[in-house]
Amino acid sequence: MSDNLISNFKLYLLKRRDAFEYRHSRKKEVNDLARKSLPNNLKYLDDMSQTMIRTLNTARYPVRDKLLTAFVYRIIGDERLVRQCTNPDGIITVKELKVVADKLRKKGTKIRCNYVSPVQSAFTTGMSRHDYFMSSCCDFIDKLPQDLFYEWSCNDICNYYADVKVFGTGMFTNFHLATDFSYINELHIKIDLIRKVPKPVKRHYLKVTGNKRFYIDDYADFVDDIMDWYIDQPFITPKERIITPNDVANMLISWNLSESSTCPKRKATTLKKQLSSIVISRSMYDYWKENKTISHKDDR
Repeated sequence: MSDNLISNFKLYLLKRRDAFEYRHSRKKEVNDLARKSLPNNLKYLDDMSQTMIRTLNTARYPVRDKLLTAFVYRIIGDERLVRQCTNPDGIITVKELKVVADKLRKKGTKIRCNYVSPVQSAFTTGMSRHDYFMSSCCDFIDKLPQDLFYEWSCNDICNYYADVKVFGTGMFTNFHLATDFSYINELHIKIDLIRKVPKPVKRHYLKVTGNKRFYIDDYADFVDDIMDWYIDQPFITPKERIITPNDVANMLISWNLSESSTCPKRKATTLKKQLSSIVISRSMYDYWKENKTISHKDDR
């Protein structure tokens, strides 16, 4: 394992923390990352995740509609675009699917996100964006399990979608859906290490560690080490310290994107919502309460 690359990775995580705190408090000096559009160290701090946590736990709708809402956010990837199409309560029901599809049908509609979402890549299939979107959503609804993931684990959800194969989704999307669904409090989903690690994350992990081959047990040890180190760092608010095992994959994706020449730029913005307004899900609270000494050896 390369100590220099690990040190550089950790330095990046601290700079990304500072950039986040600058945007939300101005208590840190601005750095070069503040002008780059990058995923946060912790996925739940991203705007889309915060929107989902708030909406999916305040709106009184059937769980099926909440799952569909999370799915639409994920396969489109543009939080602002989706919010323009929701009902007044911020939810996407079957009725709103046509609203989203009509939006995607317009030539002037651009999808802005810091990853290539399934709907963004629809052109590679020869399908239009709106047809691709509707086909994916219909297949998703058809393949929902009867219990709607009640008391499942993140790893089990990811495995389920690897087996049933919803149209338009792959391992990367499945990985994120598993954690997105854990935001829904009433489902009591258990957060654990997702063992079907997406290929890009594997590549970034090998790059950081200098390892030649990927082994899930080695990756789990790496996750433990990064989490143990991260929670000991200083933060403006304790909420920034609530790291979960799959956040390490988010960190690797963000780190790799920061080094890319294609990293999207961020315009100078006004002060974002205060750090005190950050919300967490019940699953995150339960995970943190049960794992004060964090180890994922039991996840194996």
